Amino acid sequence: MFAEPEVSTQRLTLPDSFSCEFKVKESILRKIFDKIMGRKTSTTSIILTPIGNFRPPFNLPLWVHAKNTEQLPATYDDLFWYIEPLGEYIYFLAGDFEKAGNGYLAFNSANIEARVEVTFEADTISVHRIDDWRRQERASQNPQYGTELSHMTLGEVLAQLPEEGNSDGIVNVMPLNQKYQCVSPAGMARFEFFKPISGPRELRMIFQALHQAPDQPERLMTIQVRSNSTSQNIGDLCQMFSHLIAEFNDLPYQKLEGAIRM
Repeated sequence: MFAEPEVSTQRLTLPDSFSCEFKVKESILRKIFDKIMGRKTSTTSIILTPIGNFRPPFNLPLWVHAKNTEQLPATYDDLFWYIEPLGEYIYFLAGDFEKAGNGYLAFNSANIEARVEVTFEADTISVHRIDDWRRQERASQNPQYGTELSHMTLGEVLAQLPEEGNSDGIVNVMPLNQKYQCVSPAGMARFEFFKPISGPRELRMIFQALHQAPDQPERLMTIQVRSNSTSQNIGDLCQMFSHLIAEFNDLPYQKLEGAIRM
């Protein structure tokens, strides 16, 4: 016969900070588990409603507006249809999106959209270092560098540009410099005039910045304002873009977990 093991009745006391950190980690792991077990299918449906409106004169439906310290921001899997998530976390989303038949937001369907997101995916960041930096360099060499656009409508600008883009869909690219009051030394900003595979040409105002903490992976933050509305004044879009950069440019670094990658 084996002797029965002694059972200790002594309680283990842990510091409050450990308990708090454990609860945070537990909630993150639960979110990951819920996403895996509840992965969207063609029959998945949801009811999404705006949490408010964003910024006159646009008054866009506001879908996400997370605090800078949010540890569980929304993900593409929470909101979008017609797009495969690649590990993005969304801190801000506003736009007049169409709804897919199941209630999710149809990705890229908005006439005007504003989005702030981050990713820690190494391959995404590697592509950024090549493609986005190449576009930024092309923008700085554009002979239209000094052209003032803020007083023009998108339609007036597009009338001067080609109907089709290059193999990446880029019709034209220009830097966003100090005269637009929406540039930060911590990142790079540009206008991209883009032709999607389907749909009208559009303007994308893009700000991107890389951040890293000691012994942590790099984080790429992207702030984007996008519009295909030809009557839209570009100066108003610049003001929206400036507002988002002012709010999120100093987003504290924190490693996030839970986003789905297809």
